[in-house]
Amino acid sequence: NTSVPELEINIDVTGLNTGPLVDLNENIPETGNSDEFTEGEDGTPIAEDPTITDVDNDILESCQFVISNIVDTPFESLFLQSPFSGIPNTFDELTGTLTVTSLQNIDDWEDIIANVIYINTSEDPTPGVRLIEVSCIDLAGVTGGDAISEITVKEINNNPIIDPNGPLIPGLDVYDTFTEGDDPLPVAEDITVTDVDTDELAWCSASPIDRKSVV
Repeated sequence: NTSVPELEINIDVTGLNTGPLVDLNENIPETGNSDEFTEGEDGTPIAEDPTITDVDNDILESCQFVISNIVDTPFESLFLQSPFSGIPNTFDELTGTLTVTSLQNIDDWEDIIANVIYINTSEDPTPGVRLIEVSCIDLAGVTGGDAISEITVKEINNNPIIDPNGPLIPGLDVYDTFTEGDDPLPVAEDITVTDVDTDELAWCSASPIDRKSVV
């Protein structure tokens, strides 16, 4: 019998650091989320029941939230609502980027992401879908893939504002006195009309409040 020599094989196993993966809504497929924002509201959360998985780290260093198709600068923004507003964060209105930096465990980061709010303070916002890209960085500086939040912006039709006093006098009401026998009295001399939604009006009307006093 021929003996077979034993061979020793050494294999070096090197692990790869996988970046944190964010899911903005664990209740639906994929990793994104969708919601609506209507003009005049206080804001809309970008996530609902978010989760984060990272097989290599329990602590994250920071997360970024980017409105990738921002159009209503400087009225559109992202912010952290209370009680997380005190965590170090900055918002760049030119790039639409909210950066939150804090050494927190994954559970705390899930709460932070759930309290990131989109808002648009324009009185005439551009309707359509805003795409908010969310990514996080672990302690080794590795960034996970983007999760996308879709916020549909809806505008409302604001009423025209009529100011009989004009822009130089506070308030909207005008008071004057007409005495029997006088020449006709203008109801307004420096009147201004503004409408943030349109430059054209369909009609206007004027009528006395107390018709009994009109002859």
